[in-house]
Amino acid sequence: LCEASVTHNGASCDVTFEPPGAMCDDGDPETEGDVCDGTGGCSGEAPYDVLVYAHFQDQELGTYSKDMIIEDFQNAAPWANGLDEGRATVAEEDGERFLRVSYPEGGVGSALGGCQFKVPLGDAYEELYVSYWVRFGQGLDFVKGGKMPGLCGGDCNTGGNVPDGTDGFSARLMWRPDGKVTQYMYMPDQVSQWGDSLYWDEGGQKVFVPGEWHQVQTRLVMNTPGVHDGVLQSWFDGQLALDRDDIRYRDTTDLQLDTLYFSTFFGGSGEDWAPTADEVVDFDELVISTGPISFDAP
Repeated sequence: LCEASVTHNGASCDVTFEPPGAMCDDGDPETEGDVCDGTGGCSGEAPYDVLVYAHFQDQELGTYSKDMIIEDFQNAAPWANGLDEGRATVAEEDGERFLRVSYPEGGVGSALGGCQFKVPLGDAYEELYVSYWVRFGQGLDFVKGGKMPGLCGGDCNTGGNVPDGTDGFSARLMWRPDGKVTQYMYMPDQVSQWGDSLYWDEGGQKVFVPGEWHQVQTRLVMNTPGVHDGVLQSWFDGQLALDRDDIRYRDTTDLQLDTLYFSTFFGGSGEDWAPTADEVVDFDELVISTGPISFDAP
């Protein structure tokens, strides 16, 4: 496999191994990219499965509907907020189509702004990556913050329903004042009844810039039930922004990652969260995969 040469020295054999990264075959038909490790070992990795790739390129321009969710996200959404009200549309620039979500002035929460829907993934997973590109409208006022899509499991707890370790969890994103990026977590150890914001501040606080496309990517690995060893990692424009390996998502193996929660609106609750003007946010290239994701900007 990874032996470059074998020379008899009179008593035994001197073995020279291929250098790390040299191509080889580990004999497992279910792996690819097999390479030597420099000490005689050869191994590859199983190819990643892409569960969802929503790029909106094949959709008609105009109002986005529940029927389109099936086409883009590979499964039906049991319910949706904001679609019947016309707050999600397929828009186009320079031949590239994307999802544009609108937030009317003064509209707090998903009933009055943005849109929400949940899409079952069709199976349950111990580890997943979710990535998408997002662009806040030019001159957008972030006010106090708002919600953005993420993964969840079980009951996908939100709305003050603190997880107990057996019912569910959720890991959406939020924008906060001045465009600061956070992971918005519902988990058994959360401090606030209304979810905890974990700031994307690894290497400096990450910030959304209105008018610019940004890629956000999050990796979740389920914890050993009852143990604080779950992984939560996030990247902002390819740079590590959040790195935790002490998350307790669950106390039972019955809970896994099983749902995309496409959720975006201004809030919180109360008038002090309300958008100060009619705003838009664009989403594109939403991918859910069993491995890391890399895509060019829209």
